[in-house]
Amino acid sequence: MEIVFLPDVDLRINGRLDESAWHRASVIREWRQLAPNEGEPPSLGTEMRVFHDGKAVYLGARLSTGPGFAPVVRSLERDSYTPDQDAVALILDTLNDNRTAFGFIVTPAGVRTDIAIFDDAETGSQPWNTDWNAFWDAATSRGPDAWTAEIRIPFSSLRFNSTGGRVEMGMILWRYIAENVETDIFPAVPNDWSLSAYKPSRALDVRLNNVRERHPIYIRPYFLGGAEQGGAAPSDSPAGNSDLRAGAGLDLKVNLSSHHVLDATLHPDFAQVEADDQRINLTRFSLFFPEKRPFFQERADLFDVRIPVGNQKLFHSRSIGIREGRPVPILGGVRLTGRSGDWQIGFLEMQTARTELGLQEIASENFGVLRIKREIKRDGSFMGGMVTSRADFRGGYNLVTALDMDVSLKAPHAYVKLRLAGSAEPGVVYKKSLMGALTLESRIQRGFSYAVVARHIGRDFHPGLGYLSRGGVNLLYNRLEYTWFPAVDSAVQNHGFKNKLIGIWNSDNGVFETLDDTLTWHALLRTGASLQADVKWMHEHLVRAFSVGKVVIEPDRYRFGWLEADYRSPSGFPLQWGIKGIGGGYFGGRRLGGEFSAAWTLSSHWMMTGEYIHNFVEIDRKTYRPHVARFRLRTALNRSLSAGALIQYSSDLGRFSSNIRIRFNPSEGVDLYIVYNEGIAAAEDGSLPDLFQPRERSLLIKFNYTFVL
Repeated sequence: MEIVFLPDVDLRINGRLDESAWHRASVIREWRQLAPNEGEPPSLGTEMRVFHDGKAVYLGARLSTGPGFAPVVRSLERDSYTPDQDAVALILDTLNDNRTAFGFIVTPAGVRTDIAIFDDAETGSQPWNTDWNAFWDAATSRGPDAWTAEIRIPFSSLRFNSTGGRVEMGMILWRYIAENVETDIFPAVPNDWSLSAYKPSRALDVRLNNVRERHPIYIRPYFLGGAEQGGAAPSDSPAGNSDLRAGAGLDLKVNLSSHHVLDATLHPDFAQVEADDQRINLTRFSLFFPEKRPFFQERADLFDVRIPVGNQKLFHSRSIGIREGRPVPILGGVRLTGRSGDWQIGFLEMQTARTELGLQEIASENFGVLRIKREIKRDGSFMGGMVTSRADFRGGYNLVTALDMDVSLKAPHAYVKLRLAGSAEPGVVYKKSLMGALTLESRIQRGFSYAVVARHIGRDFHPGLGYLSRGGVNLLYNRLEYTWFPAVDSAVQNHGFKNKLIGIWNSDNGVFETLDDTLTWHALLRTGASLQADVKWMHEHLVRAFSVGKVVIEPDRYRFGWLEADYRSPSGFPLQWGIKGIGGGYFGGRRLGGEFSAAWTLSSHWMMTGEYIHNFVEIDRKTYRPHVARFRLRTALNRSLSAGALIQYSSDLGRFSSNIRIRFNPSEGVDLYIVYNEGIAAAEDGSLPDLFQPRERSLLIKFNYTFVL
C-alpha cells in the first residue's frame, strides 16, 4: 500500500477533519474485529485516512458512536492510556524489521500515549516501553454521533531507512471501544497472540515517497531547587541534617541521520520519576524493579539481552546511579544508537561521582556498553553481541562479553534462541564465570505452543551491569500450553491449560536444588473479565538458611504445594477490581495469602486505585505476617496540568512512604515538576508509625525546557 504524498499542506491539528487534504488522503474502510468476535464486522462505523507531506505522517479518524453511546474517557493525563477507555492507535514498524515499532494512541479527550514496542510484542519479555516519549501532535473533537481525531507525527521523531526519499514501513491501525470491550483492526490480524494488535511482524507494508529527512538537535536544560531532610545526605554534610538542594543539568539529542541518534547528558537528575512500588518478598532471591528514568528509554530494547526464564538481564540500567534503592550522582554520559542496513549498533558510556550514602562511601565508577545486532531474515531472526564494563578507581572492574542469536525455523512460529556470555573480574576463575542458554519455543497463543530451555550459569558469573537473581545453577525448563478459541456465541473468548516444569541443580557439585511444577488454567471472557487458577508443587533442597521476617528457614529438603486463584473484573466499567487468593504449604509450614485491588474512575479528572496484599506464614509455631497497602490518586485539571499521589505502607520494611508529583506540561518539551517525598519508620513494636515524626522528607521543584534547532 502506498501512502498518498500531499506536498505543501496547510493543516491545523484541531481534530475536525474539515481541510481539503483529508478528501485526497488514502481511505481505510476495511475493518474487522480482532476481539471479542474475531473476524466479524465492527459493531460501529470506523473510517481512517492517512497521508504524508514529506515532513510528517498524518492520520485522521472518524469513529461512529451510535445512538445513546458515549465514548469512555478515564484520564486527561499524558501517557495514561489503559485498555478500559476508547482510543485510536497508529502502530508504525518504522525500520520494517518485523521486531520493533512505535505506537501512538489517542483517546477521545485528545490524551496522547506513545510506546516503543520490541521483540515483536512477545508477552514473555515485557514487549514495550511506556516511558519512551516523542514529539508529535494530536487533537480530537466530539459530535452527536461520532468523535474524530487528527494525529501528526514528524519524521524527525521516527527512526527509518530512506533510499532517495523512499521509505518502507509496517503499519497497523486499530480502534478500541471500551463499552463493548471491542478492538477493530486494519489489516485483519488474527488473534493468535496475546498482543496481536501490537505485533510488527503482522503489520501491513506501506510505501512513502518524497520523504524529506530532517535532523534536528534537541537541547534540554533543567533547573532544580528544593530541600531535603534525613535519608542519604550529600557527601559534604552529616547524614540526617536538613539541606537545601540546587542544581542544573543538560540533555542533548542529535539526530545524526534518520536512523542514528546521539544522546548526551550532564548532571542528570531524576527527581520527577515516580517512586517504586513496595512489594513483599517470600523468596530467598532479590526482587526485580523496572527502569523508569527518561534518559535510559531511547532504544532500550537494543541493549536488552535477557537470560531466559525469569527477569534476568545482562544489562539493566538500574545498576547505574542507584545503590540499594538510593540515587548516586551521575556526572554525565553519552549514548549512540542507530541502524545501517541490516546492522544495528548501540553504545553507552556513563560516569558516576564519588559520594556517601549514610556512613557508606561509594566510589566513582565508569560504566560502558557496546551492542551490535545484525538482522538475518525479516522474520525476527538476528545475531548479535554485547560487551559491558564497570570499573572504579580502586582497581575494581567487571567485564562481560556476550553473543546472542534468534533463528526462525521452518515450523510455523518456531524459534531457536542462543545466549552465551562470560564475565571477568579480579580473583575469579574464568571457567566458573560462564553462562549459556539454548531455547526452542513456539511464539503463538492459539492452539498448541511450547518452550524448552537448557541453561547454565557458573558460580562466579556476575553481570556487573545486569540483574541476576540466582547464579551457580543449571536449569531445565519446559512449557506446554493449549488455548481454545470458542465460537462467537460462547461467553468465553479464549481459555486454555498450561504446564510449566522447572528443574534446577547446582552447577558445581550437581546437587539437585529445586523442582517447580505448575499447572494453570486461564480464561478470558467476552466481557473482558479474566480468571486463572494454579496448582503448584515444589521440591526445595536448601543448602543455606534464609529468613522471611524473623522466621528462619533452616537447610533441609522440603516438599510442599499450594493452590492459587485470581479473578479480574471487566474493564469497561468505572469501577474495576481484582481478587487473588493463595493457600498451601511453605518450607515445612503453611502459607495463606490474598490480594485485593480496585480502580475507580470518578471522572476524566479523578481516578483512585487501591491495593492490599497480605501473607501469613507459619513454621514451627513462628509466624510472619507481612502486608502492603498502596493507594494512588491521579487527577488532571486538563491535558497540561496533572497530579498524582502514591501512598504506601509496608510492614516488611517497617515504612510508610508518600510520593506526590505535580506536572505542568503546557507544550511538548516544556515541563514543570513539583515533587514531595516523605518516609516514616514504623515503631519498633511493629505498630503503625507516628505520622507526625517523619524520618525522611524532600520538596523539589524541577523545570526543563527543550530548544529545537
